[in-house]
Amino acid sequence: DMITTAVNNGLEIFTNNELKEIKNINGNVVAQCNNGTFQGKNVVICLGGGIEKFSNLKIKKSFAPIAVVKNIKADSESFVELDCFKKNCINIITKSQSYGLIGGISLNKENEIEKYFEFMINQHKKQDPEIKIVKKYVGIKNEVSMHNDNRNYLFHINKVKKYQNVWSVIPGKFTLAFSLAPEFYRIIYKKNPRKVFKTFQDDEKISNQIAKTIWGESQD
Repeated sequence: DMITTAVNNGLEIFTNNELKEIKNINGNVVAQCNNGTFQGKNVVICLGGGIEKFSNLKIKKSFAPIAVVKNIKADSESFVELDCFKKNCINIITKSQSYGLIGGISLNKENEIEKYFEFMINQHKKQDPEIKIVKKYVGIKNEVSMHNDNRNYLFHINKVKKYQNVWSVIPGKFTLAFSLAPEFYRIIYKKNPRKVFKTFQDDEKISNQIAKTIWGESQD
């Protein structure tokens, strides 16, 4: 619904169109992509780890091993344990039709991934021997960590110094995206965004622009 509303209010979406280069020409910003060139007054880069290519920011990557499981008990409840000890952070988010996601903590080193997979899967099987692993994958979290902080959940809006009218954005914790958007508008346009606009419901013409979740694909 959010994307449908945005498209009906003027958003244009181009997929499979990698950003290759940025230039300032005659007071505008030109974004050269592998399938075309775009020109505008402002450009914001939201490429996660790819921001380093176009800015002076250092992006910290962490790894989140997650397994899609099925055959979980009908009375299983979701839980997320935030703890400094990894052995307490096995986590489960239940989904429909006996599916669920387990794991998901952040690891700093790639060589810790398989060890954590083995540990947290074994812990869940102790509690629920019937669960079956459908798929394992590793999410990548991109963050801007200041002053050697381990994690940083805040959003970041940074002007890219080597260009004019180019910004980079890291959303931080997902729920902060809804604070980031109006704050970004205020920084660029020096005024508050309007609060009322026409909304639209998705008619399935726009939703195909969004990739399915990995657990959804596994369920299908």
